[in-house]
Amino acid sequence: MIPWRFGKRSLTRLGTMAGVLADTRLPWELDRWLEDRDSLGLMDRAGKVPAHYREHYLKALAEDLHSILRWLAPSGALIFLLLYPIDTWRSAETAQELMWIRLITVIGMGVCSLPLLARKTPRFIFGTASILLLIPFGASLYILTITGGAHSPYLSTMQVFPFVLVAAMPMSFSRHIALILVMAATQLIVLLDWPWLWQQAPFDLVVNRVSAVAILNVTAIAIGVALRRMRVRNFLRGMVASQEADAADSLLRLILPETAVRQLIEKGNVAPEVHDEVTILFTDFVGFTRIAERIGGVKLIAELDEIFSTFDRISHENGLERIKTIGDAYMAIAGLDGCEDHAQRTVNAAESMVAYLIERRKNNPNSPDWQIRVGAHSGPVVSGVIGGSRLAFDVWGDTVNVAARMESSSEPGRINISTATRDLLSRKTTQSRGRLAAKNKGDLTMFFVRPVDGGLPRSVTETDHD
Repeated sequence: MIPWRFGKRSLTRLGTMAGVLADTRLPWELDRWLEDRDSLGLMDRAGKVPAHYREHYLKALAEDLHSILRWLAPSGALIFLLLYPIDTWRSAETAQELMWIRLITVIGMGVCSLPLLARKTPRFIFGTASILLLIPFGASLYILTITGGAHSPYLSTMQVFPFVLVAAMPMSFSRHIALILVMAATQLIVLLDWPWLWQQAPFDLVVNRVSAVAILNVTAIAIGVALRRMRVRNFLRGMVASQEADAADSLLRLILPETAVRQLIEKGNVAPEVHDEVTILFTDFVGFTRIAERIGGVKLIAELDEIFSTFDRISHENGLERIKTIGDAYMAIAGLDGCEDHAQRTVNAAESMVAYLIERRKNNPNSPDWQIRVGAHSGPVVSGVIGGSRLAFDVWGDTVNVAARMESSSEPGRINISTATRDLLSRKTTQSRGRLAAKNKGDLTMFFVRPVDGGLPRSVTETDHD
């Protein structure tokens, strides 16, 4: 988890940008985090769990209760057995009967504890907890009746500990109330008989026991309320922390490839990595300066944002990573993840980008006539992250330079590829352009990818790689 915190204002625009790609199932959760953060903060102050998090909260309670009972049940059974020597000291004449009561109680607790042995939290963990709390409580009340009833030497311990224990258990508030009231009613019946028979008992004893149990009830409920509020706050703050981590991861995925994100999260840095073979894609708009002068800055940015956002979606669908945009140029790469069909993916993405601009021009005849040149080349590169305050992922190598030359030597609406890329294609037909001069690279053999609509003569085939 990266300990970064983001303010809503600083992420609103970024969340809006990410929202354009919401239909592509990208792992970006900025919008969800921005929406939930304020509501979670309000619920935190109120100590309430939002309805849509209720199931997660109950699951967290069940997991906490399961882990507590795994050690509390056997230790409670052991303590219950170790009290037997005190029985023989306090009431020697009933020691044998008390021994059987304790043994049967421990055996019953053991049988009810079997679900706790499961590695995963049982769905009926709350019911198991209720039984494990009520069995020793009922047995202890029976021991009270044998060892002196309302005047039993164990009474002071039995009056306090079970109520506090129930209140401290990570259960729902309604279950707390139900268990505490059942325990209080059972204790009064055992000590004072049924309520309609209380007039037969000494008045001071009835007042003493009823007031004591009432105070215990109020205290236990107050403890339960306070602990529940604390658990709710801890749960909500944990959800906020988790969402902040998701937002940090999402933000990283907006600016870095998945492989770099994993390294940054796991190791704290991104080590330079050599890739033996990838395919670099470059696109560039034809007549960009002329269009920019005609439509103005604000409209220009809106147009580029819409087009490049669609290019991002197309790249993601074909397994490419957008590296950067340089003015009106768009650069992406395939093969960083080790896929072998990176050239095929790149050409598929390039064809989709060209087709998108053609379709966009048909649907928006009043918009600028955007046309792109596309170039691609395959070969080795070195990737890494540079910068300290602003992370920037980039790739270096002669492959990048040749890919840029492929783009600059292309034609509007055409995909120009090198011999290296063509040799990796298995499902595309190409047309040779021969050897053409490339700036600072001499003469390079280039190929046009044949358009799927048959724009080039079908009789032309390519066999010469020189």
